[in-house]
Amino acid sequence: MTDKRIAIEIFKQLGGGHFKAMVGANQLVALPDGLTLKFKGSRKANHLVIKLNGLDLYDIELWKCTPKTFKKVDTGSNIYFDGLQDWFTNATGLNTHL
Repeated sequence: MTDKRIAIEIFKQLGGGHFKAMVGANQLVALPDGLTLKFKGSRKANHLVIKLNGLDLYDIELWKCTPKTFKKVDTGSNIYFDGLQDWFTNATGLNTHL
């Protein structure tokens, strides 16, 4: 897959447009092996990085980014595609779908 196709697939696995609407996702950027985006509604974090690893699973990082600080607040390794939404909900408290 090309870089952009990996990011598009991750976005679909997160819930696509429903995910974007539910968490206020914006500034989506394709990475060489994943996707990064900002979101709203959680006091714990506001930035998500998901990368495809060598096992064809996902590694996830949640960050709290403010104008003065950048702090990693949670990570997940070797997450299956069908566990992305649950992991995100458990880590942030935000629902990804109705």
